[in-house]
Amino acid sequence: MTEITENELDIFISTFKDKLNFPTFYRNQFNIISSLPVVPSEAIETLDLTRPKKQKLTNKTVVFDLDETLVDVMTNEMMANKKIQCNANIKKTSYVASRTGKVIEINVVIRPYALEMLKELAPYYEIIIFTAAIKGYGDAVMNLLDPDNTLIDHRLYRENCMKLNEVYIKDLRILNRDLSEVVIVDNNIVSFSHQIENGIVIPAFSGTKLDSELVGLWLFLRQSAYAEDIRIPIASKYNLKLLFQVHNRVQDQ
Repeated sequence: MTEITENELDIFISTFKDKLNFPTFYRNQFNIISSLPVVPSEAIETLDLTRPKKQKLTNKTVVFDLDETLVDVMTNEMMANKKIQCNANIKKTSYVASRTGKVIEINVVIRPYALEMLKELAPYYEIIIFTAAIKGYGDAVMNLLDPDNTLIDHRLYRENCMKLNEVYIKDLRILNRDLSEVVIVDNNIVSFSHQIENGIVIPAFSGTKLDSELVGLWLFLRQSAYAEDIRIPIASKYNLKLLFQVHNRVQDQ
C-alpha cells in the first residue's frame, strides 16, 4: 500500500488545520488508543488461536463484533424501560452468569439485514464473531444468529482478548491469518486499535428498526472480496489509520 509521507501529512495539516474538527467519538477513541502500550509479537505468539480455515470462494476473513454491531441486547428490565422502535426480529434467550450461576434472561434485537448479510457473505468470507463478552453470553446470542451452525465459522470471546489499561483488545494476530486478507467490523475503534488499517467502524446499533447501516457494509464487503489486499479498499473508503495519524499530529502541535 502507498503510505502518505510525513511531509505530505505536515502540508495537509498546515493547510487544513482550521477546518479539522474531529467528532467527540473519534477524539475519545483516538486518545485511548494513543495511551495503549505496544504489544510485542512474542506476547501474541503465546495466544495463538489458529483455527482451521474453511474453503471459501475467496481467501478473505471478516471478523464481526457482536454487541451493538450485529445485535442489541437488553434484559427484561431494560426492555421495559427503553422506548425503542424495534422490528419483529426480537428473540429471547438466556445464559448462566459465570460468577453467580444465576440464569439471566435477555432480549436480543437482531440488527436489520444482519442475517441476510451473513448468509450472502458466507460463501465468500471466513466469518468469525469476536466478542469481548463471556463465552456463555456470547454463545447464547450467536446461537440465535446461527442456530444451524452454518454461517459462523469460528467464535472468539473475552478470554481471547488482550486486556490493556482495562480495555479489551481484539488483536488480529492471534488468528494467524495473513492480515492482507482480514477485515474487522466493530462499533469500537479501540477494540481493533492494533490493526487499525484492517478495521471498519460502524455506528452502534441501539435497536431501531430504521437502522440500515449494514446495507452499505454488505455491498462494500461483497465488492472487496476479491481484492488482492483488502486493506486497500478499506483505506480508500474508511482510512481510520490516516485519521488517527492526523489526529495525533494535530494534538502534538
